[in-house]
Amino acid sequence: IVIVAALCAISTAAGKRKRIKFGNFTNTPCVWFCVVAPSGSNKSAPIKEMLQPLHDIDTSEYNTWKNGDKQQPYNQIIISDTTPEARNKVLQYSNGLLLYSDELATFYGNINRYNKSGSGELAHLLSIYDNTDFTINRIGDETTRIIAPFMNIIGTTQPSEFAKIFANNTDNGFLHRFLFVYLPNERAQYHHNTIISDEIKNEWNRYIKSIYQDKTDTILQCDNDTKARLVEYEDNLTDRINNADVNNDYLRTLFGKSKKTLERLTLISAIANCAPAITLQHVQYAIECVEYFINNAQNARILLQPPQPKQTQNKPTKYEIIKSFFELFPAANQRQISIACGMSEDYISRMLQYKKNN
Repeated sequence: IVIVAALCAISTAAGKRKRIKFGNFTNTPCVWFCVVAPSGSNKSAPIKEMLQPLHDIDTSEYNTWKNGDKQQPYNQIIISDTTPEARNKVLQYSNGLLLYSDELATFYGNINRYNKSGSGELAHLLSIYDNTDFTINRIGDETTRIIAPFMNIIGTTQPSEFAKIFANNTDNGFLHRFLFVYLPNERAQYHHNTIISDEIKNEWNRYIKSIYQDKTDTILQCDNDTKARLVEYEDNLTDRINNADVNNDYLRTLFGKSKKTLERLTLISAIANCAPAITLQHVQYAIECVEYFINNAQNARILLQPPQPKQTQNKPTKYEIIKSFFELFPAANQRQISIACGMSEDYISRMLQYKKNN
């Protein structure tokens, strides 16, 4: 949980000014994370701790805007409970935005609400993930064009809520844009195991702030060896697509989306190391992360399946009980058994005769 929150903080601080070009495509470090763990397992606290430097930057930017020229946009970098209209207004001027939702079920509920109103909210979110320009037209409002939107997402949910968020989104690309940390057996941590020293907090704050303050617009390049390793792993993902059952859309899409994930995590790894170019080390770290997220997505898939109804066993009839008993104890005294069971001896005799005839 700490690592994905750290990757998310680094990515948000860098924003779309840092990019990687591989083949014909250019990628930003945009990532969507979902932590799946039981209630009470302390999944939110480490995320909030790792995102604190972004909140501090947000406060500083707000104070600068409040005390300055309000005709200039407020450079907000974290949002939570917001409307699509408010979010898109921020995206117009944002280099990097993070949507943090402590409960992703609430976030998804808002998506459904706005989709029903005809706003095309889900389509806009998919465009944001792909950094694809889109236009917003509202009757009575000025037409808005969002250029190269960049918005990370990180949030949590419980296993019992997972299907409510993703079960109806396996075919539209929403599910497979998320990287899952799936911890079904995660236990709550004792307080003394979760304390972080002020020294570490301050160092982390300075580190994220330094990434945020780097305003240079950079496309990080790969040397030939690094490109070859990227190609090799992406070819491996292609083989896994081709070897998967043609009807297994879940796996085929997972492997396909993992190619973009690879490039984005490679870029984040380079940014995290303040590197001027992409190296083999960055690619290898990204590959290990991708394999982790593929494994988690496959394990979490079970949560998408509807719960199986409990199988109830029919109670045996009196005849079946008597039949089974005398099969085990053929020499048993019928009269004594009839008294013990509260049945007539004649009834037992007829049941045994019925058994013999059938």
